[in-house]
Amino acid sequence: MFLVGLKIRARNFWACEISRKFPDARFKVLDIHPFKDGGRGILDISGKIDEEALSKFLRRINAVKKSDVLFSGTGKNIVSVYFSGGLFSKILSKPSVYIKPPLTLESGYVLINIMGTEEHISDFLKELRSRRGLDISILRKSELSYFDKPKLTEKQLRVIRAAIEEGYYNVPRKTTIAKLAKKLGMSQANVAEHLQKAERRIILETMSD
Repeated sequence: MFLVGLKIRARNFWACEISRKFPDARFKVLDIHPFKDGGRGILDISGKIDEEALSKFLRRINAVKKSDVLFSGTGKNIVSVYFSGGLFSKILSKPSVYIKPPLTLESGYVLINIMGTEEHISDFLKELRSRRGLDISILRKSELSYFDKPKLTEKQLRVIRAAIEEGYYNVPRKTTIAKLAKKLGMSQANVAEHLQKAERRIILETMSD
């Protein structure tokens, strides 16, 4: 598994336009996940911004279906944005590539981290670059080191990699234990056991850092 940092500018994409429209504010997408035919993002806004102007801006964008203010305070706003189409929907529709929040929106660009196998990320970038109106730069690329550590057994590593690649950890899930078992040629009980043990080891390792 690899983590790749991208800097993307997309023509007429709300997440790029918003930082150009309001240059005195700072924007981060704290969370993003599929929702109905598009997705939902939680937008963290800090700094100086005209809330009424922001609301009007979001209402004018066809891809933004709805926005709700979850919190409003001095120099801080949290807004829930429901969207369809566009770059985020494209990424969320891919079961083999994952967005790792938070995302930063600045100067007309989206700074985003995506995770996946080297092959899946390469294929996805080729697909994105074939689209008109996209400017994409790779800022960094690193291999997720916990898959290389000897704390996972060979079978645990095989099962959890398959689970990630097949979308078992997507929201909503793209596969099931039964389908993973069939793909791996293992029993459902063994797949469930290896997943549980691998997840426990990764969680314990993460919490101990």
